[in-house]
Amino acid sequence: VDDSGFVLVTQNGFQVYDLQGKLKWRFVSESAPLASGPIGLAKQFIYVATTDGDILCLQRDSGRVIWAQRTDLKISANPVLGPHS
Repeated sequence: VDDSGFVLVTQNGFQVYDLQGKLKWRFVSESAPLASGPIGLAKQFIYVATTDGDILCLQRDSGRVIWAQRTDLKISANPVLGPHS
C-alpha cells in the first residue's frame, strides 16, 4: 500500500488496485506459482519470482513486463531489494 494504491497477492499472481478499490491491472504467472513471501516494490517497478525459477520486473503503473530472467534454481523466497532500488 502506498499513495497510489495497493496490491493483492494470490498464489499464482496479483492484482493492482487504486485507492478507490478499482482494479488497474493484474498479473497471472503462466509457468508456476509465485515464490512464498511478498512481491518486491520499488519506485516504478514490481519484482516477482516464481517457484520454477523465473524472476520478472514489471512496470508498476501498467503491468508491462520490463524484463524476465530464467534461472536454473527453485525459488522459495521473495525478492530482496537494496536501498537504491
